[in-house]
Amino acid sequence: MVKKDFLHIKPDLSEIPRFRLFTGIVFWVFYSITIYFFLVVFRESIRLLSITPDNDVWILSNEEESFYNFFFAFLAVHFSQSIVLVYWFKTPKQFLKKSVFRKQRILNNQTFLNLPFISWFIKLGFLYGLFFGNVLQKGYYHINLYPNILSILLLLIPVLIMQGFLELNNRFKFIGKA
Repeated sequence: MVKKDFLHIKPDLSEIPRFRLFTGIVFWVFYSITIYFFLVVFRESIRLLSITPDNDVWILSNEEESFYNFFFAFLAVHFSQSIVLVYWFKTPKQFLKKSVFRKQRILNNQTFLNLPFISWFIKLGFLYGLFFGNVLQKGYYHINLYPNILSILLLLIPVLIMQGFLELNNRFKFIGKA
């Protein structure tokens, strides 16, 4: 006999032990801070690579620096969320149990865009720094891409949030009834 609503599993976060939940939150904060500092050091190293023979350094305005810090903080929280979800949901597999497949699907969808996005982001950041810092000496003073890149980076934030939230919504039914 098939039970009613057998396809719609109710939220059951009690599967995660309290200790694992608490350590996951601690890991989330630790990974967020670590990834954020890595991204800031990466940005500063690109700026230092742009030193001209006249000892002129690429100087960011306060608005640009605060926006890049905000964007890097968002990326750090997003990537550390994916790491923590793997820590929470990765358990030993029980053969042909339905919840194991659903947990694995959550993990696969959470990390689906992360690695290609990191690769794309690092390549473009490095090329931007190399081109405007080294090839075009003081090119960052003549060509300012910040107003144009601002809208693209702001659009990336909801895309990454909604991509990560998509499978969690299917699993726990946060919005509406399916």
